[in-house]
Amino acid sequence: MSTPKYSAEQIARALNKEFLPTAEQARIIEAPQKPLLVVAGAGSGKTETMAARVLYLVANGLAQPEQILGLTFTKKAASELRQRIARNLAALSRAGLFQPNSDSGLLGNTVEISTYNSYAANLVKEYGYLLNLPPDAQLLGEAESWQIYYQIIANKTATEIPNLAKEKSLPTIISRAMSLNEDLANHGLSVDAAREGIKLMIEEQPEKPERLLAPILDALAQRLELLDIIAEHRAYKAKHHLVDFGDQVAHAHTLVTKYPELVMQQREQYSDVLLDEFQDTSVIQLSLLETLFKDHSVTAVGDPLQAIYGWRGASAGALDYFATNFGEHVGQLTLATSWRNDKAILEVANNTAADFRRAKSAATSIPLEPRPGAKAGQVLVQKTLDETQEAQGIAQWFAQQYNFENPLASPSMAILCRTRSNFQRMADACVAAGLPVAVSATGGLLAIPVIMDLVSALKCAQDASDDSHLLRLLDKWRWGAQDLQALSRLARKESKQYASHPVTMIDLLNELAQDPSAEKWAGAGLSAAAIARAVRLGQALRELRATVALPLPQRINQAIQSLGLDLEAQVSQSPATAEAALNQFRQTARDFAQSNPNVQLADFLNWLDTAEREERGLEVAGAESVPGAVNIMTVHAAKGLEWDLVAVPDLRETAFPSVSRYYNSTKDELYPAKESAWLTDPGSLPFEMRGDAKSLPEFIWPEEDTKDYLDQYKQEVGDYQVREERRLAYVAFTRARKQLLLSMAFHDGQRAGYAFESRFLTEALMMPASPVQPLQIPGLETQVERPAERPESDGLKRYSLWPPEKEEAQSGRLVAASAITNLSAQDPQALETAFAQAFAAATPAEQAQLQVLKENLEILLADFEQQQTQDEVRIPLGRVSATSVENLIADADAYARQVRRPVPQVRKPEATLGTYFHNWVERTLRSAEVLTELDEAAPTRPLTEKEMAQVESWKEVFTQLPLHQDYQVEELETDYLIKLGELSVPCRIDAVFRHRQTGEPLLVDWKTGRYPTKGEARQRYAVQLRLYQLAYAQRHGYEQEVPAQLVFFGSGGQVLHSDEFLAQDLAGIDLAAEVSRLLGQ
Repeated sequence: MSTPKYSAEQIARALNKEFLPTAEQARIIEAPQKPLLVVAGAGSGKTETMAARVLYLVANGLAQPEQILGLTFTKKAASELRQRIARNLAALSRAGLFQPNSDSGLLGNTVEISTYNSYAANLVKEYGYLLNLPPDAQLLGEAESWQIYYQIIANKTATEIPNLAKEKSLPTIISRAMSLNEDLANHGLSVDAAREGIKLMIEEQPEKPERLLAPILDALAQRLELLDIIAEHRAYKAKHHLVDFGDQVAHAHTLVTKYPELVMQQREQYSDVLLDEFQDTSVIQLSLLETLFKDHSVTAVGDPLQAIYGWRGASAGALDYFATNFGEHVGQLTLATSWRNDKAILEVANNTAADFRRAKSAATSIPLEPRPGAKAGQVLVQKTLDETQEAQGIAQWFAQQYNFENPLASPSMAILCRTRSNFQRMADACVAAGLPVAVSATGGLLAIPVIMDLVSALKCAQDASDDSHLLRLLDKWRWGAQDLQALSRLARKESKQYASHPVTMIDLLNELAQDPSAEKWAGAGLSAAAIARAVRLGQALRELRATVALPLPQRINQAIQSLGLDLEAQVSQSPATAEAALNQFRQTARDFAQSNPNVQLADFLNWLDTAEREERGLEVAGAESVPGAVNIMTVHAAKGLEWDLVAVPDLRETAFPSVSRYYNSTKDELYPAKESAWLTDPGSLPFEMRGDAKSLPEFIWPEEDTKDYLDQYKQEVGDYQVREERRLAYVAFTRARKQLLLSMAFHDGQRAGYAFESRFLTEALMMPASPVQPLQIPGLETQVERPAERPESDGLKRYSLWPPEKEEAQSGRLVAASAITNLSAQDPQALETAFAQAFAAATPAEQAQLQVLKENLEILLADFEQQQTQDEVRIPLGRVSATSVENLIADADAYARQVRRPVPQVRKPEATLGTYFHNWVERTLRSAEVLTELDEAAPTRPLTEKEMAQVESWKEVFTQLPLHQDYQVEELETDYLIKLGELSVPCRIDAVFRHRQTGEPLLVDWKTGRYPTKGEARQRYAVQLRLYQLAYAQRHGYEQEVPAQLVFFGSGGQVLHSDEFLAQDLAGIDLAAEVSRLLGQ
């Protein structure tokens, strides 16, 4: 091994880094090439340290970039680490500390950065033939898997699954089967091994089991039936050449276990391995990595305090396992300086995690230390009487610090919830306070109002008896209780006349939409306003039912159009969130229908119900924080993110920590936490059968004192669950940079008795010299103590009010809407005058809100005007794609007509070829990417011989491009967002290269068509490149647009450079002004 020539500090100075590595960072960067465990606390700079270790190894000739493998969990994290390392390597080359190897590929040298699953998938893709695995296996998504389970279980008779048949809900059985299958995959158990283990447990039961053991035995019996279903599911996958992520990891594990030569090949290929977020690895991933890289130069980075994915299969003792199993002498270092949190926040977080540091562990996390110069920070507490007051207090706390004149100048803000059930009340309170809200799509899609409206409409169209979802729509259309009562009364009356086919309120709405003038409506007591509003709703539902023969994605689009939800999203309080939610819902429907174009709406709605009930579906990897808005998401989704201000609500026992505790109403006290877990949940493996059983409570069939034994065991499981919740609290608290608000409410109007403060809140308040301060909000009671007296029961039944009571702000908006309608009907100028007068009397913050309101009204009035006349096509837009801007400039009216009433576009064969070739280019440039990591990485249909020849010719042209000699890739398929006046335009740049010598960036877009010669086509390309240049310049702070070019593979790689457009006056167009003119803004 060569002696290092450069220290970590010398490399940082050569690269002109703003901050030099600290002593603890330098020890990790310069560590010997041996197994090393790095315990990295929250916000301790682990990503920068890992990237710096790569530079150290490369600069000192200890490894070439292509010999380094980095693995992490999400595509987003992999992409960020990959781009950071690529930029640093380019800078290292410019500084003369690294000379790329010209023989190592198109781009010189690249580090392979991937996700754990993708790395396993790549092994299977390359060596699967050794196990006779089909080379054309397709990756199976969760939605497709759900449908396969549905088909299998729906065809079962009660005699085939007598124990499962007791569960009346088919979606619940599916959910349990999927959960158990996931457990099998994460712990490396085959169906046969699991079946034998469960049979053995049943055989070991006491000879005369007491009644208390019956639920446990019943759950075991249900597991045996679930295993048979899982076996059928796996057989279906094998027959149809389908795999899921669990299969890929299992196959990879089999390969490395069965073929030692494959292990040697991987160790020779990768001299150094970096394992990020190691605390989240599953048992089978641990075994796979140990087999591959034990006693190798492998650095595992993780934090035992942030191991919050045990419910998703992560091993409870992954870091301990590495410390004791990856080598004879595994080194251990720490990153314990927080570069994120101010002092008060660190004190509370360290106190929350103190219990873990007292436990014996091979991988112990030490308390985080504040960064040099860290400010005092602030931790606040709020305790209110009810949940509404709690949400109002949090919203007002944010509003006090929000910059209404310049939202993007506001401190970043987030509300982190233990469960999604809190999203709606938090969002409502923030909107009432005038704050824009961004509800994370990760897990929160079904809680976003515009999606709730959409799902309600779909359910009403599917099931005419679904009155509960109809109520939401009627409230949306501003029906009153008297009209609802009249409609219900009429439905009952007509049902008596048609006993064989009861008439529902939805049936009546359908009839009303067809003939609103019929005398029976007024005779039934319906008001004229209700009839007019019901006509619109009835017509929308009729239009949706009429789409029954269309594919699912088209039915979703029709529902959005019929209900006007796209326009509503655009003018909502949080348009970015609402529009993104609609787009994701559309994509979710497309994904669900991908494997079965004939899938029914009912199946899709059943799947949505399962996703909502289980709080596990509709997840997307990597939540995003939205600047200028209050971000609302779960704590799980927030991991890896940070904000200036963070509020953590619902800090009460049984909520956070989310554990079962029996409440004794007589004594007004809670009993210790108890959890049944696997004992009564057939969808999970018994602890004894898990690969990490040693770190879990041990179960032995009790021969006597069954009740006492089960109580004790459930309490041990409860204690284990509390530890899991403590880690989650630690993650939540450490997301805050400057201020942290801990909040709870004593009553929600439903529970018997008042809630108890969460132990995490109590511990923070009871700290010696606690930094926690009371939150004070004028006009709100934010420091209520738990009432000594239990809430009195008056013996009356409680009923929900309908329509729901409107909050003050919502009622005010309805009054304002009525006034605006009257003004605009009288004289359009009167509305303009009213706004001018209001603007003159408003504060700066109110003026900002008035301006948004005025713009939204202009959009709505323009839409109304367009519906009244077809003489001119005018449509308001807020966000369009880069291609749409090209079409808009080319023919504004044609584009507007297409947006208003979209004509289905036939996918041309060349589009399939183009997508396939683009994916090939991306994989080639990344060098480390795998097929399953990319969207549409394989052709969507088999290619003909002629098409394959075409693609091969493009590949040949690509490998000969001159830019490979002078440029190194920096970014691939990167998303940008550019503002053109009031229009937001998302762009995706195919590639950004950087000159090896000058460092100048070059934007590149690949085209499989021919070089354009006509002016119209060239203008379109000029607009596209101009958008890319502006977007890149805006994000990276360039005063002038950087060079850009189009490469046309249909013309042998001929290049059209942005300079040519400038010379022809095509690129000098002021896009913002032109777009504004065409949109009529």
